[in-house]
Amino acid sequence: MAQASARSSAKGKTGKGGVNVAAIAAERFGAPRHDRRLTDKILAAFNHAYATGAVHTANHLKAVLADVEEKERARYARRNSTALSQADLWIAFVEARNRYNSLCEKGDDAPGAEKALESMKDAYRAWSESV
Repeated sequence: MAQASARSSAKGKTGKGGVNVAAIAAERFGAPRHDRRLTDKILAAFNHAYATGAVHTANHLKAVLADVEEKERARYARRNSTALSQADLWIAFVEARNRYNSLCEKGDDAPGAEKALESMKDAYRAWSESV
């Protein structure tokens, strides 16, 4: 019966047989809190790829991000490139984290570990304030 009401009363695209799958999912599981822009989704995928060391994939995603963001800026008259600048800040954080981890693996008394830790904190702070 829930499917019948979703079929008849829901707005939007319908699938095979006139069933609005999104309406059924929203009715059964609850509507998503908010819908994100495509650039937000690509940026999240980029962040994950870069943080896990899939640099080739991350580079590809960054190129896609630049393309999509350019189109979104043109479409919605946005002036700044926030997603790309966030990607650059994420790269800075991950590289600082990797430098710090590398020094920590050498031992507690590794020269520069304290400075690397502060650099990592600063990079994270810059990234988190941009989000």
